[in-house]
Amino acid sequence: MPIKDMMPTPKIGYVELHRPGQWTIFSLFFVIIFVIIFAISSFASLSISLLPCLFVILPIIILLIDVRSRRRVLKAKKLDELATQLQKLSLRWLYFKSGKGITPWQREELGLPQTIADSSMKEAVEQICIPQGLVEPELVRTSKPGTILGCIFGGLFALFFVAIGISLIMNSRNPTMSISGWVITLAMLWNLPRLILGLPILHRSRNMPPLLRAIGRGKIIGKSFVAGPGWVKFGKDVWRCDRDMLLIRRTGYRSASAEIECLLVGPEKRRGLKFSGLQDDDFKILFGAWHVDDMRFEFIESELS
Repeated sequence: MPIKDMMPTPKIGYVELHRPGQWTIFSLFFVIIFVIIFAISSFASLSISLLPCLFVILPIIILLIDVRSRRRVLKAKKLDELATQLQKLSLRWLYFKSGKGITPWQREELGLPQTIADSSMKEAVEQICIPQGLVEPELVRTSKPGTILGCIFGGLFALFFVAIGISLIMNSRNPTMSISGWVITLAMLWNLPRLILGLPILHRSRNMPPLLRAIGRGKIIGKSFVAGPGWVKFGKDVWRCDRDMLLIRRTGYRSASAEIECLLVGPEKRRGLKFSGLQDDDFKILFGAWHVDDMRFEFIESELS
């Protein structure tokens, strides 16, 4: 009897991945409600001696909840076939940016694709253009995307301290206080444009001037990744699409167009990356290079990398 050819493993698979930060936001909501109720009760002549303890204990509880769930990969308890195979890999996300590889590494044996993305991103991910033909290695910078609320509150906070700094400069006769005023004012004035440029809609395009874009992405100095045809390199660490995996998930309640977290994982090393959404030009370069058909591993030792 003729032996049937095995179906090729698809390059991209979709499962419901855990979104870190959801518990933190959920808990903060109830903390705010609880504080409001506690404050109202205090005006009714109840004791407020526990209020300072409240502000110490609750943030610790919230942090522990978030940290405990951050390494989790899968969200659903009822797993489909792909999620079940991924669970067998015993993969964990990272607390920090870098970590050890997974051993034993059984991606091929488990029939896992080279990329797994959160199922909510499927439509958007499939619209990302994959380059055809030969792809040259390019530098890729990760980012630290800000939020509109963070920009507003951070801006108000900065303006408040700018006013304090100017007041120290104008009214103080003490040279030390005057210097302190200048330091506060300049630091907060620097923080204002950084907050604005940190919005994903501004810095995710490569059309922005490089310095302003680097400020917005929070990556003025430091190493960049190099994405080449079928591989990604960071320093001496290399991940190959024919052996390793790329995972893509959302964070908290943010949309996939504002912030995503990625994880490059293999038998040698794990590395976390963050981008300003699926439309981030740097992410699209990395994603496209990872999925090209014309893989060129001989470019790994190119001058750029």
